[in-house]
Amino acid sequence: MNIGMDLHTVTNFMQGTRTHTLGIVNELLKIDTDNTYNFYVIDHNKDLKKFFPQENVVFRRVIPESRIIRIPISMPIRLAVDSIDVYHCQYMAPPFTRTPYVVMMHDIIHEYLPEFYPRKLCAMMKLMYPFSARRAKRILTVSEASKRDIVKYFNVPEERVIVTYNAASEEFRPIKDQDKIRETMLKYGINTEYFLYVGRLEPRKNIPRLI
Repeated sequence: MNIGMDLHTVTNFMQGTRTHTLGIVNELLKIDTDNTYNFYVIDHNKDLKKFFPQENVVFRRVIPESRIIRIPISMPIRLAVDSIDVYHCQYMAPPFTRTPYVVMMHDIIHEYLPEFYPRKLCAMMKLMYPFSARRAKRILTVSEASKRDIVKYFNVPEERVIVTYNAASEEFRPIKDQDKIRETMLKYGINTEYFLYVGRLEPRKNIPRLI
């Protein structure tokens, strides 16, 4: 198969979609050497080539970087020209593509907590996310709660939404080096037991509730 994957979220900015996309890509390439993977990138992630030297990987640059033009216009053209059999994307799929696609939706919090998002962004998500979900061959999400939300708000058949739980990558493992632990605790002024939170600092993460 000729598989297309959107890698525009893989930037130097550490966030969940980046971590998830990299994890999916790394694991797929470990187990699949038969299919061809077309990684669609834009300017700020064009240096990814050195991390994926596999022979069945092809990098394809999409312009412009602006999603307003890239998603509805540039991507459908590229998918058709590149003869992609199936396309994997995050949240928003090209609205006019004939290429079958799978869309990953981690959550749809904006539907019931819109106050946590900029107004224009929220309006775009409310328009594009349901459209992408209803045309997708499959919708992937990371929890049963998100699956229920997607079925409820987007009115899609339950059987088309598949829960694929997140898994910790090999980077996340206990540190056994006691000197390193003491050095790190000293660096951050920690002298007692502590909680470690590794998410973004945003209101929708509900950090005050955690504390």
